Amino acid sequence: NLLDGVWIDMIACGNPPCRCRHCQDKYKKATGKEIPEKADFTNPDWVKFMRLRQQWNADFAENIRNVIKSSNADLSVSFQFSSFFSNWKGGNSMRFLEQSDYLAGDFYLKPWEEAFVCKLLRSLSKNMPIEFMISACVGLEEHTTMKPIEAIALQMWMAISHLSAFVLIDAIDPIGTINRPLYDKMKPV
Repeated sequence: NLLDGVWIDMIACGNPPCRCRHCQDKYKKATGKEIPEKADFTNPDWVKFMRLRQQWNADFAENIRNVIKSSNADLSVSFQFSSFFSNWKGGNSMRFLEQSDYLAGDFYLKPWEEAFVCKLLRSLSKNMPIEFMISACVGLEEHTTMKPIEAIALQMWMAISHLSAFVLIDAIDPIGTINRPLYDKMKPV
């Protein structure tokens, strides 16, 4: 096989919730109403909109999974998990999580938060190992400002100590070059 699996990144619903023509039409067809303008969980129409967003997001993930599995049932499929922490804004649900063969995500956390997330992923994942990813850069907006190698090593060992696979993300430089010094620094780690 050319591939062992497919990683699907960031398909969660937007924040703020999308109100494009397509979403408006879909909501109106389902409810006969307009999408509520204001986030208000005491408003039954808003709650209905949130539930429909979760359903649509899970349906979309399930459709993607089905297409991948129809081409090769042995391929593993995993969807970005980190959007699950965006509360209602991400439009996620347990049904969305069920579309992943194992849970994985990239996170920007302190060590104690990483320990919690690894434990959570392990408790929710259908299969092991889970996959914990971090960016080599300080933040995605600063793709050329690298974290200290000691910080990267700490996060790697934290993930491994929680029986997680570890992935280091090197954000793509807009000019398309590879950051060779990063890879040289990572060799000993």
